[in-house]
Amino acid sequence: MNMPKANQSSTLISLLIISLAWLIACSNPEATREENLLVATELKEIGDYDEALVTLENLRAQSPQDIEVLEQIGQVYLLKDDATMAALFFEQAHEQSPQDIDLLKQTIETLLTADEPAAHLLEKLVDLDSSALTSELWTKLAQHRMAEKQIQGSLQAYLKSVPEKVSETDSSTATALGRLFLLLDNPSQAEYWFINATNSENIDALDALFGLLEIKLSNSDWAQAEEVIAQLDERYPGAVDASDWAKARKQLQRWKEELATTKANLDKANKARADSLANVEKTPISAERSSAKDLSQANRSIKSDAIADFETMQKIANQPAIDDETTVEQRIAEQINVEFTPPKPNFETLISNARNAQFEGNYIKSIRFYWQALGQANNNPEIWDELSEVYLLDNQLANAETTALEAIRLSPSEIKYTINYLRVAQRNKPSNQFLAELETAYDRFPKNADIALSLARAYDKIANNSTAAGLMYNRFLEISPSHPLRAEADAALERLR
Repeated sequence: MNMPKANQSSTLISLLIISLAWLIACSNPEATREENLLVATELKEIGDYDEALVTLENLRAQSPQDIEVLEQIGQVYLLKDDATMAALFFEQAHEQSPQDIDLLKQTIETLLTADEPAAHLLEKLVDLDSSALTSELWTKLAQHRMAEKQIQGSLQAYLKSVPEKVSETDSSTATALGRLFLLLDNPSQAEYWFINATNSENIDALDALFGLLEIKLSNSDWAQAEEVIAQLDERYPGAVDASDWAKARKQLQRWKEELATTKANLDKANKARADSLANVEKTPISAERSSAKDLSQANRSIKSDAIADFETMQKIANQPAIDDETTVEQRIAEQINVEFTPPKPNFETLISNARNAQFEGNYIKSIRFYWQALGQANNNPEIWDELSEVYLLDNQLANAETTALEAIRLSPSEIKYTINYLRVAQRNKPSNQFLAELETAYDRFPKNADIALSLARAYDKIANNSTAAGLMYNRFLEISPSHPLRAEADAALERLR
């Protein structure tokens, strides 16, 4: 059967329109892409997320590696409260643009919202731009490193999360810092952070109080250990008895009872002596020789008892707070072991060992010695600065930066610590941030020739700002006209003219 001519014409016209539209789309695919992105955006804004996803998925089918499309899909899934799917597409977008800091942060934050692993990306963000990490992200990184037994790395990350006003540190972070410093054999710093955490009203205070109790008992500080137990009993009734420290209460009570008994014995001995002296005064002259002999014997007895009582007190003061119920043979074996335990190396030995290990190129060993030394002298900026140098040699740039900053915090007026920090920042920060650090350093030390020259180089080679560079080269020459690097500044000024 033949088709009517009118129908044939209509069909041909439709086919021509479709073909023409297809040809237009093929001839300008970018315009079509932009139009579809605009449609998806409009659908997203009116809340039609499913249709927006259909449009975007069509675009992704045509170009699976289109970063903008992948990001848009991730944003739509976020609006649908599906963080898991959003993170999937953000991560795909990040793989196409691994240097995009904002996209990397968005991916990390979405993964964390979805309760998905993000530690690998956090470590990457530290390498790319550590300043991009918020306090919350540093905390997440610290928690991951702690779970991986990276004690020093975790400590550094937690310290980065601490706000400028240290007293505002949240109790969870303070408790974690206390535990980490305790693991690194730095009880003074551990106690500081535990005390900060005990001011909290939440459960972190319980762990912090147990940390304080551990320190007091290990230092044989019985009186303060008792105070900590009293706080635990008041704030968390039953917690001590249900913990590993249950025996501490019994031993401290026994210690108090023995001290009370010793004091009573001393009081009794003093009273007996006083009574003896009183009897001497009442003794007749005829019996003086006999009484003197009796008094001498009495004094010897009293003196012997007093010495024994003082020796008992000394033994009590030196005995451990927690006394396991072990056999006599086990206790003797423990005493033998204690006798042959080598003493902890002193500060000078630790520093010498650290420097020798650095000289030999064994940076990990050197770092370990420096941390042990800091356990004895945590407020020594020189040691923090030397530790930073070893971290830099070992290419642990984040740790090098943190330890350099600690040296500056402890001694902000010492120029060499700032200069050493700038060496780290030059390798660890993007060019624009390094330039900002140089400007800050120059503001603090405007008469230091080395900082002025470094800033001049940065303006010259990083910012390509010939005017600012010329001014700073001239400032350098003004500060130190006989500086060994004067020739460099002269050559630069000649080139910039």
